[in-house]
Amino acid sequence: MTELKGYLDYLCKSTNMKCLTPARALQGFGDYMAANLYARSIFGEDALANLSIETPLNSKDNSVVGHIRIRAKSQGMAVSLGDKINKVQKATLKTATA
Repeated sequence: MTELKGYLDYLCKSTNMKCLTPARALQGFGDYMAANLYARSIFGEDALANLSIETPLNSKDNSVVGHIRIRAKSQGMAVSLGDKINKVQKATLKTATA
């Protein structure tokens, strides 16, 4: 993916997370984005994810790069959400290269 907002929307949709960052803060055409995401499991456990992404200027394909930090009270919730995000990113790479 090459668009920051598109990546954020795709990540939220595929992981069932809600974006806590106001929409007006995400508008614009910058080269970086930071957003906070929230999820609640069916067991009532909460998780927060901090998303920091950018499109590097020196990259040939301008693909989105960055970090996602997940915080949860239980390690199982954090690991499960991390696995889900990893799976979504691998699926995106497979469709992009196919």
